[in-house]
Amino acid sequence: MRERIIQSAGQEILKYGFRKFTIDDLASNLGISKKTIYKYFNSKNEIISSVLDNYLEMDMSTRGELLRASSGTAEKLQAMLSSSLQTMVPTWLLAELQQYFPQEWAKCEASLQFQKVQTINIFKAGIQSGELRPEIDPALLDAVIQASTSALMDYRFLTEHDLTLDQALTKFLSLIFYGILNNSRNEG
Repeated sequence: MRERIIQSAGQEILKYGFRKFTIDDLASNLGISKKTIYKYFNSKNEIISSVLDNYLEMDMSTRGELLRASSGTAEKLQAMLSSSLQTMVPTWLLAELQQYFPQEWAKCEASLQFQKVQTINIFKAGIQSGELRPEIDPALLDAVIQASTSALMDYRFLTEHDLTLDQALTKFLSLIFYGILNNSRNEG
């Protein structure tokens, strides 16, 4: 029952936000009483914390599986980006979490920092193996990729350019891997 409550609360949070979802709605959606919910959780904040913990754990697990199944810098980077984009939460929801639930936001920041370290390590390994040019600055490349992937989440951009998220990711990776200059110009 605890897992059902967490799953349903996650859906409610995605619809209404952290502050506006209610225990009454949660109980109604599950067909149980509020009293049953409070058998498993002491407060709405505890539910929010459990939903976030569950989400972060699933994200880390998915990312780990993708990385283990990948070989080479390009494939590992694609796995990291695909995982990040599939698990991204709407910006408005992150802003609400940051503003009203700072202790929970700290968990997200720790996860983001871990992802950053993983990505930078992929770049360093790529430089060491010769797959990436030696003058690449891993931290700068990570910052560019993070800013760019955030921009890809703008549904208005995707709609305006008739792109799916997968198509946009593929085109973005092509820019990162091959640049914007023709090969003949790159060599000169």
